[in-house]
Amino acid sequence: MAIITQFSDYEVDSYTTMIAAEDPVDIYFPVLPDPVEDSLEFPIALMLQGAFLDKAEYSNYASTVASYGFVVVVPNNERTIVAPTGDSLSGLLAEQQQVNETLTQMLLEDTDSSSPVFEIIDTDKMGLLGHSFGGAAGLSAIQEDICLLEFCSEDEDYVRPPELMAGIFYAASFRDTFTEEALPVNNDDIPTGLIVGELDGVVPSILSEETYDLILNPPKALITVEGANHYSITNEDNPLREPSRSTLDQAIATETIARWSALFLRAHLFEDEAAFEYVYGTGDSLDQNVTVISQLPDVNPGSISVIDFEMADDLVLTAGTIITDQFEGLEVSTPDNPYGAMIFDSAEPTGGDNDLLAPELGNVLIISEDGDSNDPDDNARGGTLRFEWDELVNVASVGFLDIEESGSSIQLFDENNHLIEAVDIPSLADNSIQEIILGVSEIARMDVTFVGSGALTDIALTTDVVVSTV
Repeated sequence: MAIITQFSDYEVDSYTTMIAAEDPVDIYFPVLPDPVEDSLEFPIALMLQGAFLDKAEYSNYASTVASYGFVVVVPNNERTIVAPTGDSLSGLLAEQQQVNETLTQMLLEDTDSSSPVFEIIDTDKMGLLGHSFGGAAGLSAIQEDICLLEFCSEDEDYVRPPELMAGIFYAASFRDTFTEEALPVNNDDIPTGLIVGELDGVVPSILSEETYDLILNPPKALITVEGANHYSITNEDNPLREPSRSTLDQAIATETIARWSALFLRAHLFEDEAAFEYVYGTGDSLDQNVTVISQLPDVNPGSISVIDFEMADDLVLTAGTIITDQFEGLEVSTPDNPYGAMIFDSAEPTGGDNDLLAPELGNVLIISEDGDSNDPDDNARGGTLRFEWDELVNVASVGFLDIEESGSSIQLFDENNHLIEAVDIPSLADNSIQEIILGVSEIARMDVTFVGSGALTDIALTTDVVVSTV
């Protein structure tokens, strides 16, 4: 077992208090030496519990995270929800609003001279932790304007606070409760990590992997703990609820999950360069129990050029124009469609394509259904847009309009026509607009494949090297 110790400097103590709605909460905090610098403060790390699991089940995990320099808050949140079957479920169930309730309480604790954490909390910084149901609640909480029934608060609308800066969750996926379909995670600029147990029999690792692929914005990381099961994060295994037995010792597994959780938060809340390098660089080679997939955009905005289909060099593009070689150094084609790639004016849709209405976008690129330049119409059966550059490029991002069907994808190839990376395009809704952050360097060819209706809105390229680690 490879364990680094340079980050974990603090002894930990804990106490129990009450939070909003009279929920009991355990708070784990670093014990400071005496005397100590007045400026030393620790961010909040809120742990959202798994369904029907008492806060005490996480004492080992929470203590370890706190030792890395966090005030870890573990509430018991009692409430009733309606299950997909229509039955009511009551018990310990996490929800979005705990984020704001915890911030309110920790502001009080930090200013209360009788509190054990008096004046040691950095109340401007919060990270989220979560397990299973609580992890899904955390994935919901890092997004704006998302309210899945089981995670919403009944009495008030959830507003994501600016203090929320990162989240990392164990054994979690983000899906529609009724259809089981994996949903996009629009995390904006909030770094998001998932830790999965290789032997999880409750939330199989493939479900978390699907969610990782649908996290729209890096930084993001998928950390797999070999030999761990669904309850490797808790003090003890749970044979009654988990059919799969862990092959990794419980204490080692819990420490591993806690260490990676803490270092992910340190990387983004502390801007800790050593933690950052461990999570995104060297960590999985040092820890024999872990493998990591991650993506990090590192783009200098000043170096970005955007192909937005309004102009090709000095040529103004108009609706109905077939795009082939108008852009210097770029060839555009549709290898499985004889009618080619065509400019479509999303401000004034033609061909009955009102699902491509997006006045703010203007020109977009479609696969023509019939080659009629007088009445541009996208191919309802989809197809492939192929982009081939004369010189290698770094693809920062690609934008899309109206991707409704699942299965559309982006494939990026090097100069030897070897596939470098494949990325699924999330299926959203009519008129939906999305930007897929890629951050992939030295690309000679890009294929964008639609399985149905859709349009490409822009391609952002950069002359700088962009970072994407897999």
